[in-house]
Amino acid sequence: MEPLGGYHPETEAISPTLPTESHDSKSDIVNSISQVDREINSIENQLQQLMKKQVLGFAVTQCLSMPSDDGGDVVRPCPLTGFPDQS
Repeated sequence: MEPLGGYHPETEAISPTLPTESHDSKSDIVNSISQVDREINSIENQLQQLMKKQVLGFAVTQCLSMPSDDGGDVVRPCPLTGFPDQS
């Protein structure tokens, strides 16, 4: 028999809480992020070097394909690189 009126609290199932992160796992994550940052920087540097080589190679190719105005007796600098044109 239920009592009339008054407060009747009900209980409900509560999910277990996850364990809190320890200081060690936080520092592991920070170290992992730092390592990934270093790898990204290294790859970006390699990419920039390859792009510079590609641009220089293109510029040299352009200079070598330029016709000589004076019949080829005078070595003139390439306008793109400043290096002597060997055409």
